[in-house]
Amino acid sequence: MRQFDGNTYRGLKAVTRRLINSFGKQEVAAMETRVNHVMLSNYASLNPDHEGCFMPADVLADLTHASGNTEVLEYLASLQGKILVDEPEGRDCNLEAKSLQVVKGMADSISSIMEAMENGKIDAHERPALIEELKTLQSQAADLLTGLSAAR
Repeated sequence: MRQFDGNTYRGLKAVTRRLINSFGKQEVAAMETRVNHVMLSNYASLNPDHEGCFMPADVLADLTHASGNTEVLEYLASLQGKILVDEPEGRDCNLEAKSLQVVKGMADSISSIMEAMENGKIDAHERPALIEELKTLQSQAADLLTGLSAAR
C-alpha cells in the first residue's frame, strides 16, 4: 500500500521535472546519468502510463550533484518531517562570537515568529521567510557545534 496520496506523488514528479529542467534539455541531464533522456522524461511524467515510474536514488544523486539543485531532496525530507540544511563549514571559529550569533539569531527568529502570529496564525506568505530564517539559525548552530567539537 502506498504511504502518501496522489497529490504527494504528483508533487514529487513536479520537483523531479524542475531538477531535470535545470539542465536546459533532458538530453543534457541524461549525459550526467546512466539513463537516457526518455527515462528522465518518464520520471517526471504525469501520464497514467508512467505514474509509478520514479527516479532511482543513484540518478537523483548524479543530477543533484551535477546541478546543485537540491529541491527533490528537500521535498523528500519534508515528507518525513525533516529539513535539509547545509553541512557546517567545520572551520575554526571564535566560540564566543559564534555563540553570540546563535543567541541573537534565536532571539530574532522568535521575534519574527511572534510578529507573524500577531493575527493568530502564520500565513502562506510569511511561512517561507520564517523557514529560511530558521534554516540559517540551524546552520549557525551546527557551525557552533562543529567549532566546539574541534576546540581543544
